[in-house]
Amino acid sequence: MTITRCATLLKELDETAFEDWLCVFIQEAYDLPVPPQRHGGSGHAQQGVDLYGRLQGGGMLGVQAKAYVKKKLTTTALAKEIADAHDFLPALQRYIVCSLNSRHPRL
Repeated sequence: MTITRCATLLKELDETAFEDWLCVFIQEAYDLPVPPQRHGGSGHAQQGVDLYGRLQGGGMLGVQAKAYVKKKLTTTALAKEIADAHDFLPALQRYIVCSLNSRHPRL
């Protein structure tokens, strides 16, 4: 399957399906001992974290999922998510923001 085809399929996912896909992808990509867990839900305070999991070395990994297709992720929104993630407990060793937007040079 080509990268273009994969990107097209991902853009067809809704928020929940995107987070489900990320759980599988993040566990594989970071070799997590257990799948990441969801943190809060839509409309609830999440401290900039949708998914979290424990890394092999014991540190915490946080993931913010932005299933934006029609809306663009802005530098302001990204900065807010990062600032919010500083309040997540236990403290994160690694933080990832995943978006369905095309790459942007300022982000």
